[in-house]
Amino acid sequence: MQLTYGEIFEGYRFALWSHNDIDGYVSMTLELYNGLEPLTEGKYSLSQTILEGNDIPIANASCWINKKISGAIIESEFYSNENIGGVLEIIKIDEEKKFISGTFYFSAVDGNGRFVNITDGRFDVTYKSF
Repeated sequence: MQLTYGEIFEGYRFALWSHNDIDGYVSMTLELYNGLEPLTEGKYSLSQTILEGNDIPIANASCWINKKISGAIIESEFYSNENIGGVLEIIKIDEEKKFISGTFYFSAVDGNGRFVNITDGRFDVTYKSF
């Protein structure tokens, strides 16, 4: 699991990435753009973000699957959107020690209308700055 957090040109950005390549490949990314305000302990939506000065929506949660799951081969990319998403909760943030802990869950959909539900996610990681 890798976490990058800090201030970039659009404001504060949180990017958490994890993957598993046992018997196939599954990766998950959470990206949160928080404007000019740094993250604080609390809950944040994982639907989508439209950056200031940019009309293109960005999914805050995504999942790539190329794996056999429950007997079916799944090869697809799933994204949150304006109608589906989830919640990222920051439980503790320590910018001096560069440490963030939290929980998350989200739903996402692929281009064929199939859904994936990610539940009971948790992280306690030291982050790198942008």
